[in-house]
Amino acid sequence: MQALLEARIALSDPFELIDSPARAMVKFVAHLSCLGRQCILQRECKGTVAECVSKCRKIRLALSLTLAVAFGLSSAQAGLISGLYQISSGSYNECCGIAGEIDESLPNPYQVFIELTIDAQSKLAKMSILAADKQTAFRISGFETPDFTYTFTNGPVFSDYIQFGDPFPPIPRPDETVVSFVVSNLAEGLRIEGVVMRPYVCCDIPNVFTHSTVIANLVPGTARPVISLPTVSSNGAIGLRIWNGQAGRTNIIEASTDLLHWVPINTNIFPPTTCPICPYLEFEDTAASNFGFRFYRAFILQ
Repeated sequence: MQALLEARIALSDPFELIDSPARAMVKFVAHLSCLGRQCILQRECKGTVAECVSKCRKIRLALSLTLAVAFGLSSAQAGLISGLYQISSGSYNECCGIAGEIDESLPNPYQVFIELTIDAQSKLAKMSILAADKQTAFRISGFETPDFTYTFTNGPVFSDYIQFGDPFPPIPRPDETVVSFVVSNLAEGLRIEGVVMRPYVCCDIPNVFTHSTVIANLVPGTARPVISLPTVSSNGAIGLRIWNGQAGRTNIIEASTDLLHWVPINTNIFPPTTCPICPYLEFEDTAASNFGFRFYRAFILQ
């Protein structure tokens, strides 16, 4: 059975002309029709060339991201896992300042790694684009808006992709940043497509930032265990489930009362079991009732 997708966006808003200090009303209509995987984008614009190019790019990005979500990326598979991924290829684009578009191949010094954390219990994910130090998140400078850092949270995890932000990204309002990123998995890696759109400020400041066909491979030995929300038994013991491990690897749970001083309280080995969230470990802290509060963390021995 062939799938049919049609999307239409019409807008009419004030837009400052690049070649004139006057203001004008711009009417733009974009229409995307898809039958199976054959798609046609029809555009119609009234305004200057610069206006139409800018508006067309923004809406085309929105429609293409909608298409990616609706039909699924062709290489998507199930099995997205938390971990540190190293970018091997892709492109980053800034549009459209007075110098035109700026294209960069990835990785670059500021975009080298992808850190992905998936909470199997809430089915939400967090993703950061990191520099070579594996700590500094990529950032774009703001002018009339605050800087934007590429750390995305609360991304719903579906069977074969993760969606960060709005799958149907609108044109941003003043002081608003619109995000739409789709993450799917390849064999031993990720594929990332996304856009960040900021309000138009002036003709020499880019406001559309796009990541295209970014491929990132899982760094061996960097799968990071995830701790579930705690449960409390009738005797005051705290129950935890730790997943996203690797079968046969040793996991250590540590506890702290001040987030500064940590002590190991459990050591165990992930079993070679098979299930949607396997392998995982379950642990009960029977000493928890001796403390007013307690923090936990887990890590895998390298």
